[in-house]
Amino acid sequence: MELFDWRSLFESQKSLYPSARLQDLIKALHQACLGCGHLIADEAGSFAQLQGEWEGAPVTGRLSEELSDGFVRLHLGDAREGNIRPETVQKLFSLSARIRTGGEDVFLEALDEIRQTVSMGVTPADEEDRAFLSAYLPKAPAMLSHSETFRALYRPAYRVIAREFASLLPLMGLIDRSLSEGRHVTLAVEGGCASGKSTAAALLHAVYGASVIHMDDFFLRPEQRTPERFREAGGNVDRERFLQEVGPFLRSGEAFSYRRFDCSSMALGEAVPVPASQLIIVEGSYSMHPALAPLYDLSAFVRADLDTRKKRILRRNGEKASMFFSRWMPLEDAYFEQTEAEKRCTLSLPFPDTPFRVPLGEEV
Repeated sequence: MELFDWRSLFESQKSLYPSARLQDLIKALHQACLGCGHLIADEAGSFAQLQGEWEGAPVTGRLSEELSDGFVRLHLGDAREGNIRPETVQKLFSLSARIRTGGEDVFLEALDEIRQTVSMGVTPADEEDRAFLSAYLPKAPAMLSHSETFRALYRPAYRVIAREFASLLPLMGLIDRSLSEGRHVTLAVEGGCASGKSTAAALLHAVYGASVIHMDDFFLRPEQRTPERFREAGGNVDRERFLQEVGPFLRSGEAFSYRRFDCSSMALGEAVPVPASQLIIVEGSYSMHPALAPLYDLSAFVRADLDTRKKRILRRNGEKASMFFSRWMPLEDAYFEQTEAEKRCTLSLPFPDTPFRVPLGEEV
């Protein structure tokens, strides 16, 4: 089993919190390996506790603070200043608490190495630190609190959430500000193939219960696939049908339906219901085509580096990956360049190649 790099974590924590005790550093290690550490048995009580912290939470200047590849701390004061609602923070915390990390052994192995380095004097520790470690070791991997010193100096007010959500936090602030004003919100999630658009939309659905419409449902029908059409910037999507079947209903927030293009039959399939929702997401390449852009209140361009996208396509599409590389990606690139899609979006979101563990398939 690979040992967690606790030294780097301790170093980064000490740079942020110079007066942190060993207890606080091990708490960060616990969160890095185990995340929230427990299921939330009492949602109402958990939310009431968050509300009690909300207004008095200090602003740190860091909306999120990375702990590991799996988890970050979301600082409540910074979330408040960024227009993220406490209801959204609670949902992020609740979803993240469902993740089964399997990190107990990793934590215990790192903790044993810390014990050894403390006993040898390699890791600095005074009597208070040593007393804490001796008392905690028999209880590990039980959850632990911050030290009195840490609480007095830094007034910690945060929630540990899955790293999957971190890139989306600025967008959530924009969504929440509109929802707080009582507005129905339409959002386009644009970007190249395998950039993370579908996952971003699924995560937002999990948080908000949003209705999601996929641009892949609007592939061109056979009779539309002409050389002239493919020479158009963004011509390889049926924007006319989108404007007819989806456009008139997006801003209403009411339920409607549209027909999905069926690639197996190369024809339009049965109607797809779109439930009424405060937030409707249109996800997919070409969603910000100039003909469609006026339909949205917000738009996000999801980015991932080319190597990451190619790896995802190979993993996802196997033998069909060559078609993406030779045909679909060049068409997308031409569309992005000619229409300046990314510049026209409300914001641009880098989406790292992180394993997604949030239980998106569960009822939320």
